[in-house]
Amino acid sequence: MTARQNLSRLVRRFARDRRAMGAVEFAMVTPFLLTLYLGGSQLSMALTIDRKVDNAAATINDLITQSNTTNTASIAGLMNVAKSILTPYDLAPLRTRITQVKIDDKGIAKVDWDYPTGGLPKLAKGSIFKLPTDFSSFPDRYLVVAQTSYTYTPVAGYFITGSIQMGGTTYLNPRNGTRIDCTDC
Repeated sequence: MTARQNLSRLVRRFARDRRAMGAVEFAMVTPFLLTLYLGGSQLSMALTIDRKVDNAAATINDLITQSNTTNTASIAGLMNVAKSILTPYDLAPLRTRITQVKIDDKGIAKVDWDYPTGGLPKLAKGSIFKLPTDFSSFPDRYLVVAQTSYTYTPVAGYFITGSIQMGGTTYLNPRNGTRIDCTDC
């Protein structure tokens, strides 16, 4: 027998051999299944946090627009409500801002008062506030804008996706009057 015939016989014998086939298949499929499982759990967590961040903005704005006056202490209490909405997730990346803006008769929005948290800079009273263009057709009114942002860093997929920015913004009119007075903002 020649070397070529020996090699051909060995290849045919190897192709017919079914021993340990399950172990080979398992070794090939396991990394894919593990990645799918870890990625699915991280995606699920990210979607849950994103929904909670949106809900926090809506809840803060809903609560603050129910009064005529407020102060920094009551707004800080509302921030605790936002934090409780995000529980049990990490609260450190949460940043919030509540701003009352005045839209003048020309449709230009300016800051009336502002309350930021999480290291966000305070907006100066009278500074221009960028609103969506839809609001330019509502002159001479006050709006309360609640903004939340959250930087989510997935544990398993950090090297693939990096950090993910999430956030929510809601716009509401004051309910009990035309504006909300903040005594010490």
